[in-house]
Amino acid sequence: MTIEEVLDFFDNAKITKKLQQLVDVGLSYMTLGQSLTALSGGEIQRIKLAQALNKKGNIYIR
Repeated sequence: MTIEEVLDFFDNAKITKKLQQLVDVGLSYMTLGQSLTALSGGEIQRIKLAQALNKKGNIYIR
């Protein structure tokens, strides 16, 4: 299942928030259980970006 498919499956707000972060940075095509060694450098950067955007107290200006 892709991240986007799983997002429709779960009702738990805590889970859907984390999945939505991955969708927001363009990783909706990834599958659950995908090995970290199978990710490209750009995909790893986008995961880190999603984590950074979720931290409280940060302000990002575009």
